[in-house]
Amino acid sequence: MGKFKSTLLFTWMLLFIQGNLYPKDKSNANKLNSDTIQIYFRFDDAHIDKSYRSNINELKKLDSLLLRQIHDLDSITITSFASIEGDQMYNNKLSALRSNEVKEFMLSNHLNEKRNLQIKACAKGENWDGLLAQAYERKWIPDRLQLIAILEDPILSQTEKKRQIYALKNGEVYDYLNEYVFWRLRNTASIILWYKPKLETIVPEGISLLAMNDGAFPATQRLCSFDKSKSKLEHRKLLFALKSNLLFDLASFINIEMELPIKKHLSIAGEWVFPFWKIPKSDLTLNLLYGKLDFKFWLGDRLSKPVMIGWFCDVYGGYGKYDFQPFLGKGVQGHFLNIGLGAGYAHKIGRNLRMEYAIGLGYLRSDYQKYQMTYDTKYGDIKIVKYPWKKSVYNLVAPTKLAVSLVWIINKEKFI
Repeated sequence: MGKFKSTLLFTWMLLFIQGNLYPKDKSNANKLNSDTIQIYFRFDDAHIDKSYRSNINELKKLDSLLLRQIHDLDSITITSFASIEGDQMYNNKLSALRSNEVKEFMLSNHLNEKRNLQIKACAKGENWDGLLAQAYERKWIPDRLQLIAILEDPILSQTEKKRQIYALKNGEVYDYLNEYVFWRLRNTASIILWYKPKLETIVPEGISLLAMNDGAFPATQRLCSFDKSKSKLEHRKLLFALKSNLLFDLASFINIEMELPIKKHLSIAGEWVFPFWKIPKSDLTLNLLYGKLDFKFWLGDRLSKPVMIGWFCDVYGGYGKYDFQPFLGKGVQGHFLNIGLGAGYAHKIGRNLRMEYAIGLGYLRSDYQKYQMTYDTKYGDIKIVKYPWKKSVYNLVAPTKLAVSLVWIINKEKFI
């Protein structure tokens, strides 16, 4: 029994020494000999913008590393990705353009004396592994488990996976990914500085943050580093939009409109127009009170577009009253109603700003009376309706809506 214990102890010591002298996981040693720099790109762009996000700080970090360790460099790896939305061939091309842009930038600005240095520019194309890793990390993604099941399905093609992701929860999942996840996967290139001695990189099996870039990232490095000051703000849901028709504003017709999204394809808007000007000395009166409801149907593939963006058609109707006295003491006042069909287009001009253009054809009916201003009567300045006092009726089928509107988006922000 004593001999057995001695043999067991001796075997354990051999295994311990072997494990320390010959580590099996060479990637751990490799992690100690690399640094990672993240360069961000604007959407659908392959040019380095120093003012964008944290690029200026990352480039300063790169300058500092190269200044201190330029002679210890063994090689440089540059990896870039595109997210899954859009055409796959275009995404692959954009990924390659970003990698090559970073490589040329480094050769021109940092490595003039080290052009013999091995620089490998890797275009990884669409980042499916990164999307899966984000799905595992971000437990607040809508319908997250179903999304993971689609991404992990080995039978589905990438095209079919895209189609199913677009359809998840009537597009709510895709909208979330488009606004809060895809930018982390597409808008970055990683510069990996490898130092001597160069060790073989071993890629661990399974899904991990390392697997996103074939082992290029250290284990503690996320796919895309991002501004920590913004990391608490995760989800924004469009509550409503406030609008003002700039054409009405130019004509001094004060107006405001509020629009609410109902579903991906539907929204409802209410408009209130209320100029109330009167300048007695110039016989100028501009009084208009008008309210309108507008039901919009948004066209196209709403699964791949944000809410209330793109082309739409609508049905609208409104009611109002007016008093117009343009000049020489003569004027007209009455009531009117209108209904019509319209169409339009909306697009982003800023994070919370949009422009919307709309036109409509409809029916307008108005009852009205003409009047003549009479001054200095015993009742003061009064409006005398012309005889006979019966109201006239006016009917018209014509364009009844024309709008170029500035839109302000109001979001609900969720902090976690």
